[in-house]
Amino acid sequence: MAPSTLGAPFGLPRLRATPFGEQGWDALVVEVIAVAALAAVTGAWTRRTLKRRPALGRVRAGRSAWVGFILGAAIANALRAIGAGTAMGFGPVGYGVMVVLGMLSGTVWGITLGWIPGMAAGVATARGESRPPAAPTTPAK
Repeated sequence: MAPSTLGAPFGLPRLRATPFGEQGWDALVVEVIAVAALAAVTGAWTRRTLKRRPALGRVRAGRSAWVGFILGAAIANALRAIGAGTAMGFGPVGYGVMVVLGMLSGTVWGITLGWIPGMAAGVATARGESRPPAAPTTPAK
């Protein structure tokens, strides 16, 4: 069965200004929060990797952004599943299954479409040799 047949979110969260169709404003708010979570997790994961390894090459930066996008999509769809489960009034088992299916759906979409931010990070990242050295972590005496 497809996760969407069970009510779990399908695809990535959408950013829009007004509710779609019969959806209420609460569904729109959940979608916007999910989009923000997707962007924040992807950016934080990529930034974390670039700070830990300043001499990172383009391929590794691209892979880092791809992994960050996978994590962000899983978290975003879990948030969407929480919102949908709350609206539908599921019990604990149905609620948990829906969140797990939302995370699984987000992971699949993250793997499928993560190459897009991966390519962007790879293109935007300069080679390690041309990057300025990291600042010292100990204070000067």
